Amino acid sequence: MKVGRHASRADVAELADALDSGSSGGNPVEVQVLSSAPSGDSLRCAALGRRTFLLLCAALSAGCRPAPKHSRVDAAIAPLLPGSSAALAGLRIDRLKNKAWFRPFLQGRKPAALRRFEQCTGMDLARDVWEVVWSLSAGGSVAFLRGKFGGSFGQEPRFDAPGISRRNYKTYYVLEKDGLTVLFLGAGVAMMGRAADLERIVDNRDREAEQPPLALIRAVEELTACELWLVARGGAGLRAAAGETLPLKAGPVFDALEELRLTATAAEMLDVQINGVFRSEQDALAVRDGLEALRQMASVQTVPATALRVASAATVEASNRTVTVRASLTFEDWLSLPG
Repeated sequence: MKVGRHASRADVAELADALDSGSSGGNPVEVQVLSSAPSGDSLRCAALGRRTFLLLCAALSAGCRPAPKHSRVDAAIAPLLPGSSAALAGLRIDRLKNKAWFRPFLQGRKPAALRRFEQCTGMDLARDVWEVVWSLSAGGSVAFLRGKFGGSFGQEPRFDAPGISRRNYKTYYVLEKDGLTVLFLGAGVAMMGRAADLERIVDNRDREAEQPPLALIRAVEELTACELWLVARGGAGLRAAAGETLPLKAGPVFDALEELRLTATAAEMLDVQINGVFRSEQDALAVRDGLEALRQMASVQTVPATALRVASAATVEASNRTVTVRASLTFEDWLSLPG
């Protein structure tokens, strides 16, 4: 971009876009503004003044941009998601870094799933990872990580955690430790899970018949902006999202589920809202009554477990075919939940 004597709005917009580091935490972009004016001390000073003015305009423009209103799956991750995904979940570490609720994480207290990644790679999640997206299915889960894993983008990541074995799969860098595999698709995207699952995703990338779960991705885009989200389709999606925490007796009831959406925003607490859409109003009322009964039972437990304590303080409502559950979790509650 060349800037002459008069900077157009397009020039300023272009520079602002170049300076924008993106919603995922960003990789800084070096920007040079060139002047077409002749050389000379006075003209160089004028060029410097224009350069400073443009940088200031760009900074102000970026600072005035409205905060995002909706969630999204990172554009580098979305095409990789398996079409067999029954549910998707996302954690925005970049958004959480400034939240009081998240301070224990920054001090080293981390959920098991994220701690395993650090042990396998020797990385610092709070520093190196911006976003995690989980693909959940009946066969298991794969975590997709967006961040900066190498010394600079395009360079092979190098980690020195003890006990790691290293290999390549179709030119991609692979780390393995204790049955967990991390495959790096360049220095900005990684996948974590079982080796066979990760290799299958790589193999399917260029197959026309393999399509990402577009309905789930669009469902994410309809959610409000938040730090933690989940979307699921049908009872299979719920089972994939819940894993072993879904009671067997609840299976037939939740087969009536058509769609599940969860959003969670953090401040001092993590405030969670779950909306489940069922096949009929009668199904929704039956689920509402069952959840309310469980909530009341949890409230009378003498020494409730974490899940019971959270459930006892939750609220459950039904409207038409939708059941809404609201709950709040401390960071300790989050650490204690199965995962």
